[in-house]
Amino acid sequence: MSRNDRDEQGRFRPDHGDHEFLAAVAEREPAGTAEIAEAVGVTRQNADQRLRQLADDGKVTSKKVGGSLIWSATAAAVDVQHVDPDDGFWEAETYAGEEMSATDIDDVLYG
Repeated sequence: MSRNDRDEQGRFRPDHGDHEFLAAVAEREPAGTAEIAEAVGVTRQNADQRLRQLADDGKVTSKKVGGSLIWSATAAAVDVQHVDPDDGFWEAETYAGEEMSATDIDDVLYG
């Protein structure tokens, strides 16, 4: 690695951000370290180190199952998008078993 791969304190900059690890955990939880490593594209050791840092930051939790750590995202780590309670989507009636066309769905979503 070159000097350009280091931050101002001389530490190596990670190739993958916390958001990538958090997304991998959230999409697969509960997930083992090796599963997260494969999803992000890093070694198991790198994933373990980053997940432990995220646990220290309160963004993930772990539970030991057998000889493995299983990871889950905390509520604080979940990126909740704004939901408009006045959106017509929430007022749409649904009927079990009734087919809806793409036009029907567009009408509900876009008015």
